[in-house]
Parts: sequence; C-alpha cells; structure tokens
Amino acid sequence: MLKKGDLLTASVDFDNALFFAVALEVWHAGKYVNFGGCITKHTEEAVYFDYDDEHYSKQYYQFVVK
Repeated sequence: MLKKGDLLTASVDFDNALFFAVALEVWHAGKYVNFGGCITKHTEEAVYFDYDDEHYSKQYYQFVVK
C-alpha cells in the first residue's frame, strides 16, 4: 500500500494510486511543482490528473504520495 512520501516509479505504483484514489504531488528537479491531486489515467509516458486533463511526463517529473 502506498503511504505519504512514497515516490511512484513502477507502473503498478501508478495503477494502485489510480485504483485507491491516492492524492499525489508533482515534483521536478527536486522542486515542488504542483499538488496534482488524484490521477485519472496514466500511460507509459505521462500521468493525467482529474482537473482539465492536466498531464505531466513521467520522464521529467516525479510523483510523490501526498
């Protein structure tokens, strides 16, 4: 189970965050970018959030459990 502060790296981490509606933060280069909220979907390349279909690249951003 995901807990506060966990960094999502594997596809199964994102699957679990989606299934359990876990709120995530978005980070880039060690700096806080956005309170992403709950994800609506993810692909191999990106993570999509529940507002305005906002998405961030998995290659350039880090996703941390809020």
